Amino acid sequence: MKLALGSAQFGMTYGIANSAGRPPEGEIHEILRIASSAGIDIIDTAPAYGESEAVLGQILKQIDVPWRIVSKIPGLAHKLIFKQDDARMVRHSVEETLTRLHQSNLYGLLMHNAEDLLSPGGEFLFRELAELKSQSLVCRVGGSVYKPETAIEVLGRFPIDLVQLPVNLFDQRATVGGQLKRLKAASVEVH
Repeated sequence: MKLALGSAQFGMTYGIANSAGRPPEGEIHEILRIASSAGIDIIDTAPAYGESEAVLGQILKQIDVPWRIVSKIPGLAHKLIFKQDDARMVRHSVEETLTRLHQSNLYGLLMHNAEDLLSPGGEFLFRELAELKSQSLVCRVGGSVYKPETAIEVLGRFPIDLVQLPVNLFDQRATVGGQLKRLKAASVEVH
């Protein structure tokens, strides 16, 4: 098991106990330094996290430490996937993310709502994710799920290699339901 650094609070007021708002850039720089020195090398971010990607990009330009960055494609507002428009949106989102982060590629790219892949036409979205991977713009692709069963449904349709799902001391659904074992057997990295 490894730890990753979530960055939602870097770009917006986030968190149930957050009374101070966004940390200043200097504090974020220090958080990244301490995390790196502790062996943490994965950062989770997303366009939906306000200014997180832009803030990280400014700081990462100043740091000579490699980070594996995972970002997300915003959820779709509609449930019918349109081949050309939605595929174009996926690529455009990645290009904007890479620009904001000042990076040439991402370690991971997730659909922020993996259920978008299960919508009619979801294969067009996945085809674009696979194309971005084949062009080395991303290393791993998959989705963020809110129910462990969704991860297995997506895996049944697409060769994903990364999934983000809820699992902790209090939420053991993925363990009890066997989804973690199935994902591991399929060599899917779980965040």
